[in-house]
Amino acid sequence: MQARLKSTALALLIGAAGAAAHAQSPRERQELVDAVRAGTLMHGEAESQRPDTMLRSRPRAEVRAELDVAQRNGETLAAGESGLPLNEVNPRAYPARAVVASRSRAEVKAEVREAARDGGLLASGELALPLNRLHQQGYAYREPMRAVAVMPAASAPIAMAR
Repeated sequence: MQARLKSTALALLIGAAGAAAHAQSPRERQELVDAVRAGTLMHGEAESQRPDTMLRSRPRAEVRAELDVAQRNGETLAAGESGLPLNEVNPRAYPARAVVASRSRAEVKAEVREAARDGGLLASGELALPLNRLHQQGYAYREPMRAVAVMPAASAPIAMAR
């Protein structure tokens, strides 16, 4: 029984020392030590008592307006286990999102042509490997996006015609 009392006292002392180390002023430090001794402050609560770590509140009207906009656009989560927003569960019930293209059609076409030339397109079937990994002998090795180098004719891959 006495060993248990000693360990509890030691734990409280360590907690008080840790809480006191995080306090800002001597008065706050003493208040934290007193609270730990009295048992009104649990381990880990000392950090949440500091005003600089508290959440900044917003007016109720601002929060309500933000919620109304989210509900109108279907950005709130649908009920159930899907975890999807309402506008993805039932897209016809909500206004369409504005989609902005990040690349032009010509840039996408050029990228597809380059992938076809380099073997970067995925092979059909269950493997889902790029063609240059599936058929390595058919595609020349190129340094990935470093510098443009001209490959001498002697070191070019030779097609197997035998």
